[in-house]
Amino acid sequence: MNKIAIECINVTKRFELKKRRINKPLTAHKRMQFNGLENVSFRAHQGDVVAILGLNGSGKSTLSNIIADVTTPTSGKVKRLGTVSLLAINAGLKPALSGFENMRLKCLFHGLSEKESGVLLSQMVVFSELGDFLYQPVKSYSSGMKAKLGFSVAIHMNPDCLIIDEALAVGDQTFYQKCIDKINDFKAEGKTIFYVSHSLAQIRQLCNKALWLEGGRVRKYGPAKQVCDEYQQFVNDIKQLAVPVRENQQHQQMLKQTIPYEKIERKKIQVKWYTWLYLLFMTTFLITSIYYL
Repeated sequence: MNKIAIECINVTKRFELKKRRINKPLTAHKRMQFNGLENVSFRAHQGDVVAILGLNGSGKSTLSNIIADVTTPTSGKVKRLGTVSLLAINAGLKPALSGFENMRLKCLFHGLSEKESGVLLSQMVVFSELGDFLYQPVKSYSSGMKAKLGFSVAIHMNPDCLIIDEALAVGDQTFYQKCIDKINDFKAEGKTIFYVSHSLAQIRQLCNKALWLEGGRVRKYGPAKQVCDEYQQFVNDIKQLAVPVRENQQHQQMLKQTIPYEKIERKKIQVKWYTWLYLLFMTTFLITSIYYL
């Protein structure tokens, strides 16, 4: 059996919110927390292609960032076997630099020699299909061009685990198929891939496992086809609801994930009587010294 590549153990991520009080001054606020993720636990093995699916706000991108070690969990633990690379539309790209400069910068970050960088850069340039646009600032790129650049860089860094967060949803069909072929190559090499997407057709095509998040919690984790079928029925049921009912359900879910900021109990510091006596003596001494100066 393949080794465990990624293991999340009771991963929780909380974000601080500020709720303004209407009848108080503008500076007054009540500290609240939002549970982006709560007690998320699962294992992914080498060679797995795991889909992460769920409605907007369910915690998909938050989990991706935690797995990639871009952000840390509030509590819980993530065990990683090897290197992890995150591919999202703008992840790790410097907008003011050109696409080629971003490629070169990534090579420098990985400590590659001039010779190694030259070989990789040539491969990235060909794979990206960006042509002369590769030498234009990334801030002028379309979403599809950024996806091409990001995917080209990510796969040529040869990570042990690749996380693709909606980055293939914006490219053209030809480039998309080339990415799919590369993902299948990675899978054959025993690498682990997480695929964040709303496209159940793509998930069924690519993934052998699926993790369904709802309200920051794991609702189901298992074979991709089974999870996709249940999720599809869930989405269809939601679509049948009237818009006010649907919005009310979403609001109630947000309220469930919003909790008062946890207070930290502070230990009372016990000060001995002679400490107070010493402080009193030093204060008196300083005042007297200043007076006679």
